[in-house]
Amino acid sequence: MGPERTVRAAVIAALLLGANSAQPGVVTSLTLVGARISGRLNLAGADQPPPLA
Repeated sequence: MGPERTVRAAVIAALLLGANSAQPGVVTSLTLVGARISGRLNLAGADQPPPLA
């Protein structure tokens, strides 16, 4: 697995916690397959943390 498949945990957290404007009625989700997450994934401050699988 090369560095091109690495995603910083801070980027994932920002996306899940609202870095993008949500559309009304749309549930936030993010799918990563075969990616390496670097750093600590901190979802503190979320009203309701998104489910993780």
